Order: sequence, then C-alpha cells, then structure tokens
Amino acid sequence: MIESHPQLKELWSDFEEFRSDPDNKGMNMKTSAKAFLVEKGILEPQRKGLEKPTGGPRAPVSTGMTTEDIKNLRETNFKKYEEMLAKGQIKFSS
Repeated sequence: MIESHPQLKELWSDFEEFRSDPDNKGMNMKTSAKAFLVEKGILEPQRKGLEKPTGGPRAPVSTGMTTEDIKNLRETNFKKYEEMLAKGQIKFSS
C-alpha cells in the first residue's frame, strides 16, 4: 500500500485512526487509503471534463454580402438587385 501511496508513510498513525472509525470499517485497505488521502486533501480525485473542442473557427463565418458586393450588384445587375431587395436577401447595416 505504501508503494502506491508513499504519502501514507508519514501519516500512518492518522490513517490507522481513520480506518478504526466505524464509518470506514467496511472498506478494504486500498479504498480506505484513497478515501483517507482525498479527505486530507493530499490526493485530488481525477475528474473527467467535457471534451476539448476540435478545429473550426470560433465564430461563424459571415456569408452575407459586403457593401462593396451590394454596390457592384446594383451597378451591374439592377434587376437582380431589386429582386434580392424585395425578397429581403439584402440587408443594410446602420
């Protein structure tokens, strides 16, 4: 037990007292050692968190038309510009 948790060597008397507590009587040696070390704050339990995000941009890429694109469309293809304006596909930012 001390090989896997060398911290117990210095706290062996406290550990024996912990094991003699009626609440901890039924635990096997390995489980009680881990519980003792966690309770003392020496051994932090390993907790799995959420998956790390993988790849891709953090913000969605804007797919709208730029003001330059809108100006170019208005000047070169006015009919298409009016159609897109009527459908609400072109939005003007203030």
